[in-house]
Amino acid sequence: MEVNKQIWVTGGFVAFHKWEDAPANVSYLRNYHRHMFKVTAWFSVMDSNRELEFHTVQAELNSYLHTEWEKVHTTYSCEHIADAIGTHFLDMDYTCTGVQVSEDGENGAIVQYTV
Repeated sequence: MEVNKQIWVTGGFVAFHKWEDAPANVSYLRNYHRHMFKVTAWFSVMDSNRELEFHTVQAELNSYLHTEWEKVHTTYSCEHIADAIGTHFLDMDYTCTGVQVSEDGENGAIVQYTV
């Protein structure tokens, strides 16, 4: 039997985004609007004894979010943001298996990576 072990950590940031090509029925999304973006990131681990320490990985996530995303004005979607976060961790040699980004905990996107 194959076992797939993962840990997950959470973080968040406040930023503003807009969708310039929003359809008429949601035209208000064409303007910058504020969200509390909530993030969950998953990481593959091989053993069951804190191969990656939750607090260390969460601190790295929150540092990245604060430095790169806090109070940013962007046209990025949740999918774009999730992929950027995942790429950040992949570039750090963490085995990131997925990132979820939501707008205010209501709606969002998941980007998953095959390892």
